[in-house]
Amino acid sequence: MIEEAILRGRVRTVEDAVGAWEARHDNSEPHKLQRGARDIVNETLSMLEWMERVQDAAWKDLRAGKIVRVLERGRDLKRTFDAASKAAVAVGEMLASAEECGYALSEASEFRKRADRLQQLQARFEEKWPFPKKNELEASVASFGRGEGIDLGEWISELQGKNPAERPI
Repeated sequence: MIEEAILRGRVRTVEDAVGAWEARHDNSEPHKLQRGARDIVNETLSMLEWMERVQDAAWKDLRAGKIVRVLERGRDLKRTFDAASKAAVAVGEMLASAEECGYALSEASEFRKRADRLQQLQARFEEKWPFPKKNELEASVASFGRGEGIDLGEWISELQGKNPAERPI
């Protein structure tokens, strides 16, 4: 969760820098604007790399059973993905504007690859993270309403390998 908070801070930094660049892009100092665009793209590349590491660590922790609050961690990651995606879109638009102004950035290709990768990671995350689905919750409630639920005490006894008849009342 700390990593996600740091990453969201980096996202805000990128968004602020894009805003500053856009406010000055018609300025008569093209060398500063090109350098600024390059700096923003490089910071965004670093941010996207960090995002990949954070989500890789989250998947490893999930598989290892190290995440106590899975839904909370998932919500944090979702907010972070959403913020990083929004920033990547803003940087992509800034990059297109810079290229229209004649600024050539060698980092543009790498940025586009990383931005596409971010979209793929986010789609995978949203599909695979164990968030409860509305239809699954509704089906579960309906099933329980039909009396198809398992008594919690029986379930715990079963998990402990005990016969439900042996459990204390």
